[in-house]
Amino acid sequence: MLSICIPQYNFNINPLVKSLTDQITHLKTNIEIIIIDDCSTIKYPIEINPEIVTKHITLTENIGRARIRNLFINIAEHDYMLFLDCDSLIIKDDFLTQYLDEIAKKKYLVICGGRTYPDKLPSRSKKLRWLYGQRIESKTADQRKIFPHQSFMTNNFVIYKHVLQATPFFELLSGYGHEDTLLGLELKEKKIEVQHIENPVLNGEIELNCHFLTKTNDGIKNLILILESYSNPGILIENVKLLKVYKAIQQKRLGLLLNIITVLSPLLKLILTSFLQNETLFNFYKLLIFE
Repeated sequence: MLSICIPQYNFNINPLVKSLTDQITHLKTNIEIIIIDDCSTIKYPIEINPEIVTKHITLTENIGRARIRNLFINIAEHDYMLFLDCDSLIIKDDFLTQYLDEIAKKKYLVICGGRTYPDKLPSRSKKLRWLYGQRIESKTADQRKIFPHQSFMTNNFVIYKHVLQATPFFELLSGYGHEDTLLGLELKEKKIEVQHIENPVLNGEIELNCHFLTKTNDGIKNLILILESYSNPGILIENVKLLKVYKAIQQKRLGLLLNIITVLSPLLKLILTSFLQNETLFNFYKLLIFE
């Protein structure tokens, strides 16, 4: 029925696996858990139930977020695949049941559960990532349904295996960011509906401000790579807000504005990491990376 696919990298996944195992033992259906470690540099001993964790694979080289997800296609035994980020924490006792009920309806081939962040700020040094998660990523199912394909996220979703075989992750994206943007757009172009349900996981790792800015840089580089290689860049620009804003600035010949901001970019980075974690300043920072 369901293969749970967890790519692991430098994170202790025992709490996630235990929560899933506890739920599986109370369900009368075929569910397996597959873990692939993307050559972690920090090793965490894994406590597993071998009857449920059917495969635990450790790669000898790091292959990145896109390629590792495609690896699961030929390993998973069941028709539906549930992908979970390794830092996810299960917060609902009926988490798996909700997905199984939705699968049983046989109406949607892609189902997204969403994500949420702690209500309380962990620390000032992590405020930027926490704010972004709270304001941009923590959306209810009804909010995500407004733009279902743009709201697609890879941290917590179910997909029919044959759909992923036909529309795999873009493997040129080796680093962090925007593999979900591209897959969501390709699902839209193929007219494959994305169903959003209220079944979130809690994001269990909030990065430091400086680390989040580094990952943001990687994400923008991926976005540029997608733009340069995508067959219809106009559609991509139309569906990605950041690209739309950047192109609008170019068309209105406001390059001077970006040049001024670029000169101030070291100060802007210092402000974002140390003093003021502000969404508007963060958006300006992302625009600078295009230059």
